Amino acid sequence: MKNRIEITGGRFKRIPLKAPSKIRPTQSLVKRSLFDTLGSFVEDARVLDVFAGSGAVGLEALSRGAERVVFIDKSRESVNSIRENARKIGLDSSVFEIIKADFKKGLNLLIERKEVFDFIFADPPYGFSKIDELFKRVYKLMSDYSIFVLEEREVPQSKYFEKIKEVHFGETHLAYYRRLSGEL
Repeated sequence: MKNRIEITGGRFKRIPLKAPSKIRPTQSLVKRSLFDTLGSFVEDARVLDVFAGSGAVGLEALSRGAERVVFIDKSRESVNSIRENARKIGLDSSVFEIIKADFKKGLNLLIERKEVFDFIFADPPYGFSKIDELFKRVYKLMSDYSIFVLEEREVPQSKYFEKIKEVHFGETHLAYYRRLSGEL
């Protein structure tokens, strides 16, 4: 693990985290903007971090008052990083869960459990080609009040969501979505 990142705000501010060597962690500037935009919305929220990598976004949410975070990543190295980072911060296992699975299996498991999240963050690898499959599953894990944020190079439109905001940081884009009402 070579990438070093840190928590940018909240009670764990400035605690350095380790990231797996083969991931592209969310930049501090992007994370700061994300959480400045969300503000107090994160407090007491149930959060889902998909393609979690180091877990930096979910851990940032816990640092800023989230109630619980579920991390999904298929990489053993990423899962180990998340565990190590959570241990380093001193988190109780009751406030987080790590699901080692690809996004489809992980999200399907949460759908079967009828979980609903207030804030969902997804940072798929660049060139990710299954965005519609991701959108369809994320939709089922949201209420009409939830926010879904996608970090990507190009931000797609979706029949499942209304894009409420888009922010650019060079090649990185954050798109904020609300679920469209109704059933699929």
